[in-house]
Amino acid sequence: MNKIVSNGNGHRPRVALLIESSRAYGRGLLLGVSKYVREHGPWSISLQEQSLCDEVPDWLRKWKGDGILTRLDNQQMVKVIRRLRVPVVYLRNVPPNFQAPVVMTDNVSAARAAFEHLRERGFRHFAFCGFNGADYSDTRRDNFIRFVKEAGMRCHVFENSSRRKNRRTTDIEREGLKDGEAVAQWIRYLPKPVGLMACNDMRGQQVLDVCRAVGIGVPDEIGVVGVDNDEVLCDLSDPPLSSVLPNTERIGFEAAELLDELMGGKQSPRDPVYVETKGVIARRSTESLAIEDRQMPLTHPP
Repeated sequence: MNKIVSNGNGHRPRVALLIESSRAYGRGLLLGVSKYVREHGPWSISLQEQSLCDEVPDWLRKWKGDGILTRLDNQQMVKVIRRLRVPVVYLRNVPPNFQAPVVMTDNVSAARAAFEHLRERGFRHFAFCGFNGADYSDTRRDNFIRFVKEAGMRCHVFENSSRRKNRRTTDIEREGLKDGEAVAQWIRYLPKPVGLMACNDMRGQQVLDVCRAVGIGVPDEIGVVGVDNDEVLCDLSDPPLSSVLPNTERIGFEAAELLDELMGGKQSPRDPVYVETKGVIARRSTESLAIEDRQMPLTHPP
């Protein structure tokens, strides 16, 4: 594999890491990148604390570097990358009308892991609650529905009438967290017991809060599993939230390896690289076995 390596003048590959440190997912990616750099570096790293949808940092616009790893959900990022003309690897879906190599979580694997975990707990009714319009949520929803249908069962899906497409991920999530009353009304009419997949741990915690507020028992009446295994968020949930564990360190490592190859002149791959999840970390939100038809749905099904 060709690489840019330190030479007699002390040159190291200059790499910008535009990866959020505000979420456990992003911090896991950074650990994977750091592991690669320790084993195959050294690199000169440009990094600052940031969130998923922060503005493009001012220093990047005049930055003189060799490659970029990014997860920023920001349309301005595309303009800056085009102007810099350096290799880039995305660690999320690439923005529309832009082509770049991608290394990210296999959301099909995440949906499969959640479904199989809930089915193993004995659930025969299933539901999905996500942030409609967020790309990762929509993909997990569609595949969770597919696995439920392929097993010969029905999946109930939380829908919201507000249009959230083509908006930043954090904006969609922020608006979605205002859906508590609508989520509560939807959950009331679900058949019980029901196994529910939330698109991520943030939505999963909200579902648990709603269930506690309206007196729906977890996990006896509803079992809830999230995605991302943010340990702090999962353990602060009441009850603690089961969650699909993404292999973020491997994603970060493989993304760094791919960028190293691109900086060395290798051609960009055409297809995204999807990294499978590691399974479900089970906590109290799914700890009991479901008993079929313990409670019939109310007269107004969702």
